[in-house]
Amino acid sequence: MDLMIIVLLAVCMIALPLFAHLKNQSVSVLFVLTSGIYAIFGAIILLVSISTDHQPSASDLSGHDTYYIISHGYYYFGYAAVLIIPAGLLWFQAKLGALFYKRITFGLFWVTNLSGITAIIIIDALMPLAIPRRYIEYDGTFMKLNLFLDWLSLIYQISLLIIAVLFFISLIRRFWIKTSI
Repeated sequence: MDLMIIVLLAVCMIALPLFAHLKNQSVSVLFVLTSGIYAIFGAIILLVSISTDHQPSASDLSGHDTYYIISHGYYYFGYAAVLIIPAGLLWFQAKLGALFYKRITFGLFWVTNLSGITAIIIIDALMPLAIPRRYIEYDGTFMKLNLFLDWLSLIYQISLLIIAVLFFISLIRRFWIKTSI
């Protein structure tokens, strides 16, 4: 993976949502914008990896009994798909007038976004450098990096779960408590 694409992704993933946040856009717009950026970069990375196929020839003896690290462009599509769900929930919540926890939701957006960016950059930039080409050369040195990625994934999932819980709490607060008083 070209380091320039990864740096451009990181800058876009921080600068564009920050610009939208400073322009007082809703949190659902931030999620949609971030999801779109992930999808665009995923498509670019997959096209680049398809166009630069590095399979060994049959006469290349050093290429036998190895596996090849392909681009992880499909990760970007996964992040894009996951971020559309809270965007829809938050848009629906705002249309119903039940978005009561704006600051918490904005904070959770940034936690989700930054943990996702960090995981993607580690997966695309550092993992290919840490994983050896041959299975026999595995010595477990990249296990700390893998553990860090697991923690980032957990943070990402917990923040999305909190957004879903806040969605249901806000709906209950808006409709059920208001009508029972």
